[in-house]
Amino acid sequence: MFLPYGWVCSAVINSDSLSDPNGNSGLTTDAIMEGFYDATRDVPMTISREAMTVLGFLATSSELRARHMEVLWLDFHDISGTPYVNAVFGAASQPIAGQIGFNHAEYQSFLTEWVEEKGFAIRQVESYLEGGKIRYAAIITEDDRPEQRAYHGHTTDMHEAEFLSARNDGLVPMNVSVVSLNGSRFYTAFYEKKAVKFQMRTQLTAEAYQSAFDSFAAEGYHVVSL
Repeated sequence: MFLPYGWVCSAVINSDSLSDPNGNSGLTTDAIMEGFYDATRDVPMTISREAMTVLGFLATSSELRARHMEVLWLDFHDISGTPYVNAVFGAASQPIAGQIGFNHAEYQSFLTEWVEEKGFAIRQVESYLEGGKIRYAAIITEDDRPEQRAYHGHTTDMHEAEFLSARNDGLVPMNVSVVSLNGSRFYTAFYEKKAVKFQMRTQLTAEAYQSAFDSFAAEGYHVVSL
């Protein structure tokens, strides 16, 4: 049977008290639902989906939204120009929206309307390739918006200049996404005003990443974005 939040239950009954000679499964259903809610009460529920096509992601988002779940995290990758999506869905305490497939101008219009004008807060930005073109995605939520700064499609030099400017203004990188197109890297990022120490590294090999992780972990840092 289907349970809330996309969960599914399969039960084998060996109890006369839960069996009905007339084939009525109401008692069984009630017992399963009571057990489900007892086990998950006050526990955040999340569902992950991997390697979805864009259409698959849209269909899954629509299905789970009907069950009061929203996209909480996105990760895109492309294979031969076709994008695939990994995503985590869960219940949201505030209105939340995840939008994908923007070109450069559409993405800017989206942020202008929903972040600058309506006051939504950015929670994640993402960039990816589709058919040899850069596309953008974002997750926003109707939380109280801290001081934020965002940009997209920046070259390496532009990104480094923005990073230094943001750091000097007391802003911390919350999420940086990069794609490689025709031998050049393009950066999409957002920052928040936070009084915390941070470290950011890019263009690392697997070995260099592991070395940096071990070094920073020993100093008390933890990973917030990859």
